[in-house]
Amino acid sequence: MTQDLKVDHRTNRLLAALEPEDFAHLEPYLELVDLALGDVLYDTGDPIHHAYFPHDAIISLVNVMEDGSTVEIGVFGREGGWVSLAH
Repeated sequence: MTQDLKVDHRTNRLLAALEPEDFAHLEPYLELVDLALGDVLYDTGDPIHHAYFPHDAIISLVNVMEDGSTVEIGVFGREGGWVSLAH
């Protein structure tokens, strides 16, 4: 669910590290998205339409094994951002 609240996106440390001029170019494209535990951001083969810069969440990168089991291969929070580059 997208919210129209005014939020300080610089609570994300990667965004906070940007030079003010660079952040100003990016800021009009940032929006707050409310995610629930277990939401899937991308599935293998999905087209990429968004990048995620968490403010107060932890996002896991999970790989599905051939036998259907899963393994967590990456975790990040407000110190970074995520765009899947795999096709």
